[in-house]
Amino acid sequence: VQWSDGDKNPSRILSCDKNQTLEAQFKHVEKSELASKLRIRRFGSQMKAKDPMHWIEIINQSTEAIDLNGIILYDSPNGLVDTLFKASYAEMIAPLSSVIFVSRSHTSDVGDILHLPEGTKIYPLDFPIGFSPKHSFFLGDNKNRLVDSMIVDFPNSLFSHGKHFVCFFD
Repeated sequence: VQWSDGDKNPSRILSCDKNQTLEAQFKHVEKSELASKLRIRRFGSQMKAKDPMHWIEIINQSTEAIDLNGIILYDSPNGLVDTLFKASYAEMIAPLSSVIFVSRSHTSDVGDILHLPEGTKIYPLDFPIGFSPKHSFFLGDNKNRLVDSMIVDFPNSLFSHGKHFVCFFD
């Protein structure tokens, strides 16, 4: 960050005792060439504290197969950082199709719950333990460039409905 007064400190305390106008100029992360092709389609969660099912769907919107090797999923502030596929494990996502990443203990029952088409690829992913109402997902490529993002904020009014599934579409 660069402040209009020349200060380069990203976190600073502003004094309200003097009249001042400041602008912050941020350096934005570079976009990946996959940004128009690969995206987070939906995220869902079972609203319960113990062993909830979480899932995230990534879709290939292009007309060509995409190698998922090195694609990284970040979940801020919950701490999920996972390279979806390591270099030794080549995985392609077919054109106009999707893959589902689900909590490790629920990989066998997610297809029935979400009514997924037969043949949908399902992979385990270690989501943070328990239910979290806020997620900021960022999908990045192997050069730390932005592919897609999704902000999720479960409204408090949903909690009065019990331990149901909630799904957010982007």
